[in-house]
Amino acid sequence: MAEQPLLLADLSWPEVRDILPQVGIVLIPVGSLEQHGPNIAEQSDHRLAFEVSKRVSARLYPRVLVTPPIPFGVSHHHMRFPGTITLEPETFIAVLRDVVKSLARHGLKRFLFVNGHGGNEATLGVAVVKIQEEVPVEFLGSCSYWRLADDLLRERLGDRLYGHACEFETSVALALAPEIVKTGALARGKFRERAVELRERARRYGITIAPYFDELTANGVFGDGTQASAEFGQEVVERVVGRLCEFIEYVLSRPKD
Repeated sequence: MAEQPLLLADLSWPEVRDILPQVGIVLIPVGSLEQHGPNIAEQSDHRLAFEVSKRVSARLYPRVLVTPPIPFGVSHHHMRFPGTITLEPETFIAVLRDVVKSLARHGLKRFLFVNGHGGNEATLGVAVVKIQEEVPVEFLGSCSYWRLADDLLRERLGDRLYGHACEFETSVALALAPEIVKTGALARGKFRERAVELRERARRYGITIAPYFDELTANGVFGDGTQASAEFGQEVVERVVGRLCEFIEYVLSRPKD
């Protein structure tokens, strides 16, 4: 990377003051601290969201400021596996609001949550609506990083069951943070077929259900981590970072109303 990312936590307050006029948008990485089977450390979701955000910031330096990742999310469905920490949705929204509110007081007006945890998506949708009603912002949005590469995932993985500590997530971790991958313990998901069938059928009909994760897979893996590779992960990362940069460039180029 030609530039280093612009990380709020690494700056002194005079450095923040001096760089503020050049900052166009703030990325707030969010994730969770939850089980990822035997395949990846529990920090996976917030760490990968942070690493993606750093690469976007470096590519668009100095227009993109990155906050420290918010490490806890809405993870009730993983609580039957030891080590998982969950927030109530209301707590999660309150934390996000207070982060945006704090930074808005310093003159920052555009914010994007970069999410690494599927269980956060519904709450993030509510958070965006609620925060923009309470805090004066010019732009507020949320994205889950992997959805920026949905077409690539469909092309490479087809109809396989995947989505947690699986081929793609373990591959992204190998590309961005290989030290959190438990390479000696990679495993395929031990699926519980009846629960998985109900989940997939509900999705087909657009019906929302919330199974506990141990009802879907005995070892916490939904997919096949043994098929992961750093090369595939890097391909996903490039697609995600490129598209996120394109969207941010568009947001920053829009004239103010």
